[in-house]
Amino acid sequence: MIFTVPDSFVCGDNPIAGGNHQAGCYENGNLSTSYDNRSYGNVMGRTPSGKRDPNGLDFWWDSYVNQQNHDPPTTTGNCWYDNTGKDGTKSSITSLPAPPLLPSDCKASLGTGGPAQEAELLDCFASFDQNVGHCDWFTTPSEPR
Repeated sequence: MIFTVPDSFVCGDNPIAGGNHQAGCYENGNLSTSYDNRSYGNVMGRTPSGKRDPNGLDFWWDSYVNQQNHDPPTTTGNCWYDNTGKDGTKSSITSLPAPPLLPSDCKASLGTGGPAQEAELLDCFASFDQNVGHCDWFTTPSEPR
């Protein structure tokens, strides 16, 4: 799971961030994401012995637009390639956004927006922070087929 976080939560002197100062991170309301994550060579939905054992969702990325307030936006460097899913094929990978929207070219990876993912993040934040909304992240799902 790769997602965007308001810089004010992870940077600066505020109590939430705890004095965490990082290059490229600003307390003024910018939004940042994880950068240069490469998910490759994974065999999803299989046990080490090769038995089919589906995960549910293999990869999740919020694909937030304009990753940092640059003009033009900088690439995220996030990419997914050479992975196989539960059926041993690239086409059996499950993700949000659905393939082929997970970029495989690390140098050209740009967030293009993910309304479903943003809604899920907001709902889970509200559920966690204010005990409103519904977030299933903390509930073990039933075994997928």
